[in-house]
Amino acid sequence: ESKVETESHRLLAERPTERQQAYELVESLDRQLCEMRESLALSVEQLNERRQGGAHGPAAQQLTQLVGVLDVHLSAFSWLDAQSSSLDDALRHVDALMADPHALAHLAARFAPQGI
Repeated sequence: ESKVETESHRLLAERPTERQQAYELVESLDRQLCEMRESLALSVEQLNERRQGGAHGPAAQQLTQLVGVLDVHLSAFSWLDAQSSSLDDALRHVDALMADPHALAHLAARFAPQGI
């Protein structure tokens, strides 16, 4: 009987320790999860600010405006380059026609005023 009582006291003494350890583990996990949630929320907020151009301050705004202006200039220069290439092709075609006397006579006859 005393052996059973001793064993039961030992088991009862161990259980609070196991319970306490489990409780401490749960508290630790809860703290870690809260910290991770806060860290994740901060990271998402920073990412959203970067995506929306959320860099605050006059330097960032000036840089954004400058990039916009440069983009417009690049588009304009690309259009001018395409138009100059087209004009260059047309001028080469005219030069070829001017070099060919038969083609030149044909054009002169075609565009000559009628009835003179």
